[in-house]
Amino acid sequence: MSRHKFRLGQILYYKPGDFAPLQVTAGGRCTVIRLLESLGEECEYGIELESDSTERTVKESELSLPDRPTHVPMSGLRTY
Repeated sequence: MSRHKFRLGQILYYKPGDFAPLQVTAGGRCTVIRLLESLGEECEYGIELESDSTERTVKESELSLPDRPTHVPMSGLRTY
């Protein structure tokens, strides 16, 4: 049995696999709302996309950490 790489409540990026149904072709930022039992070699998750509130079941390979900003804007820093 595989262990889940991601945790409940984590914000991730969802990119549908090559064989996803046509109505699920849009990816985007999502939140992990369930950790599901793996039926094969890969863990599965229940996610909710930011763009809608429909729960989807996805494979771990369809999820990734969101891009992080490469810089901090200077206007947001305080100097004392």
